[in-house]
Amino acid sequence: MTTFFKQGLDVTGNVNLTGNITVGGDQNFGDANTDSITFTADITSNIVPDVSNTYDLGLTGQRWRTVYGKSINMDGDSEITGNLNVDGIISATSGDLDIQAPANIALYPTGNVWISQGTKLIFEGTTPDDFEVKLQATTVTADRDIIFPDASGTVAVSATAPVTLSATGDIGVDATVVTTTGTQTLTNKTLSAVVGTVQQLSGPGAIDVTSLITEITTTGADAYTFANGTLGQLKIILMAVNGGVGTVTPTSISGGTTLTFDAVSESITMVYTSIGWIRTAGAAGVLA
Repeated sequence: MTTFFKQGLDVTGNVNLTGNITVGGDQNFGDANTDSITFTADITSNIVPDVSNTYDLGLTGQRWRTVYGKSINMDGDSEITGNLNVDGIISATSGDLDIQAPANIALYPTGNVWISQGTKLIFEGTTPDDFEVKLQATTVTADRDIIFPDASGTVAVSATAPVTLSATGDIGVDATVVTTTGTQTLTNKTLSAVVGTVQQLSGPGAIDVTSLITEITTTGADAYTFANGTLGQLKIILMAVNGGVGTVTPTSISGGTTLTFDAVSESITMVYTSIGWIRTAGAAGVLA
């Protein structure tokens, strides 16, 4: 039996229906947000909005707790508050996959971070421009560990003679003349010649401890001071022009208190030790 209602049907109370219900036209369920709808049965069809990008599922203050599904196909921006746990692969079907954050992006893997073959790790410089630094490994024939020391500094990717940098990362020094200023430490290196800087001092003054050689030109009876050096440091003092007697008073020197120069080419070679400067060679007098 079929019943038709032309003017509408108002029902107060519960309505219990047995069988299938087919309703034509637009449907409104509830007349206030305090009403609720409970689904006991399963849904056996798609839930499709009437217009794209118009309606929402939930509100900012009324969120669904957990969504169980197989895949998500999003067209637009997505916001996730909380953790995103993924058991699988995150990939872009086309174009770039950009990960941006207003602060840091932290990776905490329990294993390794892999970069696939042929790809590069690209760094933008401190000033954004059209040039970047691309980090890539060459053909690898065995597992390699590159370990950075606990120190600040710059990684060398090239060298200027006489320093050499091999393709395997070894640093060497060519058998040529090395010019240096100040104190340098060379370990396990053979030096065929040492060329140091020269201080040319005219008239009285201070003999420095930064150059290897000091040439004095006296303009009378000139007095010179000479500070302590660094342990193991070599120093050569010579008279280039004799305009009078030159007297050098080191802060500390073994075997005397002053050095006297009164002839051209007169020189002294010293090394600095824990007991002060010690003369190793030369013709200048050390006065007690």
